[in-house]
Amino acid sequence: MSITTLHRHITLEQMQRFMGEAKDSIHSDPELAKSWGIGGAVVQGGHLVALINELMVANYGTGYLAGGDISVSFLKTVRADDSVVVHAVPSDKQERDGSHGLPRISCDVWIENSAGEKVVSGVASSLILSQ
Repeated sequence: MSITTLHRHITLEQMQRFMGEAKDSIHSDPELAKSWGIGGAVVQGGHLVALINELMVANYGTGYLAGGDISVSFLKTVRADDSVVVHAVPSDKQERDGSHGLPRISCDVWIENSAGEKVVSGVASSLILSQ
């Protein structure tokens, strides 16, 4: 069973804010990205991971903040003005976290683009602070 999904539309302005002061980047400058032959600005991987983190915090709160872990692979490019859906499906079993002695839950996580294609896939886990 999937936990709450997260729907986001990613704009070039959001990508530029995420990049901060970096102006000459394929993640914030569409013309530079085109000159590199990649067709336009691409969303930074860290931006996509932040969306997964947002979903995990919304569902596991301080358990994820205190002991969350994430490992993902980037499968396809996401561009400005694409809409994405972030998913997380918890496993049925909980394990004990060795360093904290608390239960830990793992989730399969992924992001789909507006075409329904997986663009990011991996695993995230959270401590369970209350039962």
